Amino acid sequence: MEPIILSLREQDHLLRVIEAAVQVRELRQFQRLCQEQLQALLPHRLMLCLQLDAGDALLHFECLHDGGLDDAVVRRWADPVGGLAVRLARHCRDAERLPALSGGGRRGGDATFELLRRELQLAGFDQMVVHGSGRLEGGASLFALCGWSA
Repeated sequence: MEPIILSLREQDHLLRVIEAAVQVRELRQFQRLCQEQLQALLPHRLMLCLQLDAGDALLHFECLHDGGLDDAVVRRWADPVGGLAVRLARHCRDAERLPALSGGGRRGGDATFELLRRELQLAGFDQMVVHGSGRLEGGASLFALCGWSA
């Protein structure tokens, strides 16, 4: 993989995100960080955040979006057994595909990832990046950013 060189503007945005993230203590602060500083660095319409325990059970799920997403869709995605967010997180982690990237002419690399990406497309989201901690002793944390402008 080639190194990514950030412009001075992008470096400044990244520094602001890191500085602001250190101060986050509650969900309201995290939502504001995602809507402001993170949005300036990585434009997106949807952020999925998951925490899995050591046995792969969903401990926590947050879906941060621009307000145009139906609550029923969010509940379906958050289903701890078969929800899109959980399937996406587990697949990318288990296939050791972190980070995973699709959209903008890039393919995700395998058929399962492409099916998950298409499911997001049907809900109106195009490009996607998934990253996280990978498997750790106490579980895993993962996130996905979707639908940023190309």
